[in-house]
Amino acid sequence: MDAFVLLSIYEGFGFVNIETQVSGLPCILSEAVPRKVDISGKVEFLKLDPIVWCDAFEKAYSKKEERVTLETTEYDLSHESRRLEDIYQSLTIIK
Repeated sequence: MDAFVLLSIYEGFGFVNIETQVSGLPCILSEAVPRKVDISGKVEFLKLDPIVWCDAFEKAYSKKEERVTLETTEYDLSHESRRLEDIYQSLTIIK
């Protein structure tokens, strides 16, 4: 795959957007996708215009993106497991 392209009129969070960035693919999404999915700071959000999309895909195709590590995001499993552990511990403390 050379790039991940998601044309959508309406889109929820969509974890596939996170997976795509971690894999190192350029990520081109419609403006309907929530901005919160941009964990790499490199996602391109575009209006639904064929010319704009063709230009963006051509640009993405011509360059390689670096991999994004989850450790720098809130989606890292060790970060989330520590957070869940803290919640459980706060619920079990007898006052």
